[in-house]
Amino acid sequence: MHNSNFIKSLNCQKSDKIPIWFMRQAGRYLPEYKALRKKEPNFLSFCKNKELCSIATLQPLKRFDLDAAILFSDILNIVDAFGFELRYEKNIGPVINNKDISHNKINKLNTIDCIEKLEYVFNNIKLIKKEIKREIKKETPLIGFAGSPWTVACYLVEGYSTKRFTLIRSMLYSDSKLLHVILKKLTQASYLYLIKQIEAGADVIKIFDSWGGILGKKQFLEYSLYYMKYMVDKIKAKYPEIPIIIFVKNSGLYVDEISKLNINAISLDWTADIYMVKKFVMDKKIALQGNLDPAVLYGNDTSIEQNVKNCISQFKGVKGYIFNLGHGIYPDINPEKIKYLIGVIRDAEV
Repeated sequence: MHNSNFIKSLNCQKSDKIPIWFMRQAGRYLPEYKALRKKEPNFLSFCKNKELCSIATLQPLKRFDLDAAILFSDILNIVDAFGFELRYEKNIGPVINNKDISHNKINKLNTIDCIEKLEYVFNNIKLIKKEIKREIKKETPLIGFAGSPWTVACYLVEGYSTKRFTLIRSMLYSDSKLLHVILKKLTQASYLYLIKQIEAGADVIKIFDSWGGILGKKQFLEYSLYYMKYMVDKIKAKYPEIPIIIFVKNSGLYVDEISKLNINAISLDWTADIYMVKKFVMDKKIALQGNLDPAVLYGNDTSIEQNVKNCISQFKGVKGYIFNLGHGIYPDINPEKIKYLIGVIRDAEV
């Protein structure tokens, strides 16, 4: 197991400096990534090319002083592996052919076959680990990840990303049995998928629940947290030493429930009230990650410095802290802003 500052902070141990990594740190805002994408314009095909994924994963590590790498992949590759037609359209994002979502269809989905079709991800991880050792030449943990069953189900049921997710929210009330069938199937595949990522070399696991925050608390506990808990418990039973991070967008009101999971860290979006969050975790061995508003990076250097320092100051007293944004880096962010932000953090007191 790595003994890096990132791992130390995840385990609530004293670190030499504040660890830094960014959600979506590899990709769309980097000119070198945009050039790389031209080699394989089809995003799904790009994700299945281990050489290209390895290069994309390492690009931000070569440009910036970061404490972790995150696998270049996508949360919807499970949907593709289950046999639903998945494509990515410009200005729309993922589009899924979901014409046949029924009890019969979902029950027939083969979990083992799904995991076998994701072998390319595990091969990607193996190559990335080798390349980190060869090219970065410092102890850099690799984060593997998956989407939460609820979040993946949102895309599957809707067929694409929407603002309201009315189809799946209506399913909560019109056909909750079918929704639970979908969530159970996705849960079975997702925890096995993460186990395989660990066995391929992932040092840390993160579960992204991008749309858990659209639910009321009762529904969040039943349709989102319940299934994430199942995944976490299964992973920890097999690999108790592997740190697990959970991110739920707009989760500030649910942190008390999230903190009851057997996890190492809670990743927070920028809407979270950190002082309230701290009340729920201060007596637990749970680290906090976050939570600068990504839009801060549109500001000038003075504004960035002030907002970064304000963000860090809120986390004073927590047992483990990792700096991150409250969501992914936006596509039109100037990479020089990232570099400046990192410099501010490196100069900050631990």
